Amino acid sequence: MQIKTTADQIADHIRNALFNGKYLPGDRLIETEICSWLDVSRTPVREALHKLNAEGLAEFRPNKGVIVPLIDNKDIEEIYELRVLIELYCVRKFVRIATEQHFEEMENIIAQMKNSISSKDIPSYFALSLEFHAYYIRHCQNERMYSFFNSIRNTMRMGQSILGKTSSFYWKSMDEHLEIMRLLKNRSPECETVLRLHIEDACNQMREKMKKV
Repeated sequence: MQIKTTADQIADHIRNALFNGKYLPGDRLIETEICSWLDVSRTPVREALHKLNAEGLAEFRPNKGVIVPLIDNKDIEEIYELRVLIELYCVRKFVRIATEQHFEEMENIIAQMKNSISSKDIPSYFALSLEFHAYYIRHCQNERMYSFFNSIRNTMRMGQSILGKTSSFYWKSMDEHLEIMRLLKNRSPECETVLRLHIEDACNQMREKMKKV
């Protein structure tokens, strides 16, 4: 097993803070503050920020230092279009080839999502929600499609981080995932329609929240 460097561990802490909403789009990631927060020196912090920059989670700006990348309506629209293209294709293929074991593993993700909402662990819910969607993409026998989905995953997590902690949204989202799961198990073509509406609703929620950021 590969041992994580100090910079890797620092990057993990900052990444989790980004996904937890501690830092919002446009916020500065100040080296000295991170050093104090994690009780580390500046060199590994600087290295960690470069790692996050490579992942699209930090942006170096002249005269501003490092900031959390901004997300605007254009970003949200592009993510919506890409998700619809990728996910509808993959779910259509997945229902033809899925086994009972696949469905059982997806239902296990659903169970973990419910537990996350019940315990008000919203960051965990977000991560599991994306894992649910990634599952049928990963198993639709198109590695390039899955790789591309992963390339926009961090942007999706950052978009989710601005949604806050309004419980009504998450329970509605949970209900939509349950319905998608039911339709998947029935191999119903209606699944594509429900999935499209689910993605559209999430993007609309992000647009509304972005107006207040």
